[in-house]
Amino acid sequence: RQVRGKWRHIRDYFVKDIKAQKGGSKNKKRKSYAYSKKLTFLLPVIRVR
Repeated sequence: RQVRGKWRHIRDYFVKDIKAQKGGSKNKKRKSYAYSKKLTFLLPVIRVR
């Protein structure tokens, strides 16, 4: 159960980071999520609403 919760947390932050990049807020300089590059294998299966 703990592992599932941690995975959900990591996945949610990754999706948030993708949304922020697509949003294109140019006024804010934000640091991307630490695991973004490692989680790119999820892109084909994640649908961003």
